[in-house]
Amino acid sequence: MSGAPAQPAAPLTPRKPPRQRPVPKLSDTQKMGKEPVYSFAQLAALLKTKDEPPAPAEEPKPPLPAEPASPAAEEARVESPPAG
Repeated sequence: MSGAPAQPAAPLTPRKPPRQRPVPKLSDTQKMGKEPVYSFAQLAALLKTKDEPPAPAEEPKPPLPAEPASPAAEEARVESPPAG
């Protein structure tokens, strides 16, 4: 009821997105089921590791020869008669 004009509301700042919580670390005995998990976060991490198939190990690639032999060069060796 005062004669002062109403002040416009300050624009609201957007909320920050919630921080992602770190994944709890499980020991090998917990993963194997020999030791209990103590929280729902650990249980969720345990179930997530059991659902995911293990990553296949990378197979070592055979070493490449120093000079790749062309098929034409191999045929020339086969067709040429031995000297002598």
